[in-house]
Amino acid sequence: MKKIIAIALALVCVFALAACQHRPSNAITVVFDGAGGVTATNKTEVTMEITAGSDFQEPTFTRDGYIFVGWDTDITELTQSCTVKAVWAAENSVRNKIIYDSDGGSAYMGREFYLYVGAEIPALFKPSRGSDKFLGWYLGDKKVEKGEIWQQQETVEITLKAKWSKATKIVFDSDGGLACTSIYLNDGEAIPVLPKPTKGYGSEAAGDNDYRFLGWYYNNAKVEEGAIWQSPEEDEIVFVAKWEKMWTDNY
Repeated sequence: MKKIIAIALALVCVFALAACQHRPSNAITVVFDGAGGVTATNKTEVTMEITAGSDFQEPTFTRDGYIFVGWDTDITELTQSCTVKAVWAAENSVRNKIIYDSDGGSAYMGREFYLYVGAEIPALFKPSRGSDKFLGWYLGDKKVEKGEIWQQQETVEITLKAKWSKATKIVFDSDGGLACTSIYLNDGEAIPVLPKPTKGYGSEAAGDNDYRFLGWYYNNAKVEEGAIWQSPEEDEIVFVAKWEKMWTDNY
């Protein structure tokens, strides 16, 4: 009897190990919560294992007296295991047809989309525009946020406009120092810690290097880390390194 149990446990371990080995490293588990709705097989939630970044078919829920509006999370950008909840609107709700103006970004290619007065706003389409940062959808000066309650509007058709933070490509000219990889800075954001190159021989930490790095300069002004970046008109600009020579050549 003990031998049979030992064999059974060994088989369980083998199958478990095999399952782990076949699970992709970027596989995530997503629980779709019907939030009052059910599937065709009367399930109130569906658990799916998907590969992050890949296409998949989400489950379909229905709910008596309600219209499915969307999900409370953008299911096109899932990167970690999570629970996604359905968002519903009462069938008799006033609705507004939503037009997305992405302002030069990627176009919305999905089915006609509506928001319902008195119902929660679901996760909205997220466009892209090169390296620019998407800040959200705006109705006039007001940002439209998921989770808020959609209010009565003056017209049936509503246009939401995308707002962006322009990205500027920064090329580093180290002026004879070690090369540095280009980065992007977004308008209105703090300048992060920038690369610190070296030049010549020796070590600055040890105090025996040939040159001391004074910082990066743009238009003859020093670029200060932590300052708020103001994007210029150009899409690409150059930061130039400034150096102080530490030794005098004697011949």
